[in-house]
Amino acid sequence: MLKRFCTDYRCLCLSENEPQAASFEIVTKKTRNGDGLWEKCCLCEQVINRTGVPKEEQEEYYNDTYIRTNSYSKGEILSARTHFEARLNSIKERAEFLLPYLSKDSTVFELGAATGELLYLLKDHIGFCYGNELNSLYAQFIQDELGIDATDRNYFQLTFEEKFDCILALNTIDHIHDTFETMEKIYKDLKTGGLFYVEVPNDQQALKQYLPLESREKFKTFMYQQAHYYSFTFDTLKKFIEQFGFEILDERSRHDYTLLNYLNWHFTGKPQSVLREAKEETDLCNGESAFEQDMNKLFGEFDKQFREIITKNKVGESICILARKK
Repeated sequence: MLKRFCTDYRCLCLSENEPQAASFEIVTKKTRNGDGLWEKCCLCEQVINRTGVPKEEQEEYYNDTYIRTNSYSKGEILSARTHFEARLNSIKERAEFLLPYLSKDSTVFELGAATGELLYLLKDHIGFCYGNELNSLYAQFIQDELGIDATDRNYFQLTFEEKFDCILALNTIDHIHDTFETMEKIYKDLKTGGLFYVEVPNDQQALKQYLPLESREKFKTFMYQQAHYYSFTFDTLKKFIEQFGFEILDERSRHDYTLLNYLNWHFTGKPQSVLREAKEETDLCNGESAFEQDMNKLFGEFDKQFREIITKNKVGESICILARKK
């Protein structure tokens, strides 16, 4: 019988051997939310947040604090419709990637569906889809405005009459206190041969590794936040998924932020104030002169090349894994 790899109760790795004595090094004591503690296991290299949102406070947190601090308009709680429209364009690439693996008969479940952007893009090409979102207003929007079955109930309270062909979890499993138990349930809720598509923040992304030292330290403080319980690399995420009985079909990194956002971090050590601009605006100049138009065209080309380099080197903000249940 498989056991936890080390004696720490937060360990995500399994082994046939007796658990080894846990040993950790400090990653940071400064986070986006102030003082905190993130540690890295010296044995399996998993990065763990010791000061995450208490389990009993998650529902309240995701219905207010999280959507305020991570809003597309900083500090504001946007309506579900506004959030949906702001995020839809960036989700299209995920839908395009997934559609060849799905059919008109496929059943799809999304854990942490936000305002249902991905399910909305998939629904006309599959048989059935269902969303689970802890934010009650978002879940209601999915149900009422998008016409997609959705619930805000805790995932562990949900039981299904039939297993799904595909389960999606975009930037979700690292937000759930019981990450290990979540993966166990995902595996059980999938059909044999079913697909699991997961995205999580990349602990080895370019902004954390290649900025000047001062800016790099500031980004690290920004990156590690209360809402995440773990931070993954490609190696730790794949190891975590495979031990449950999944076969990795595809792995890649995504980066939804522009070259200008990267340069902003490089020179100022700060995020841009408006999330939409950080993800979509590539113009360097605001005017209409020939010079400004040429410079904007140049930076548009630079942005395309920047994203290609990020993808090639797997240093985007997100790790994306498609796996199949054996």
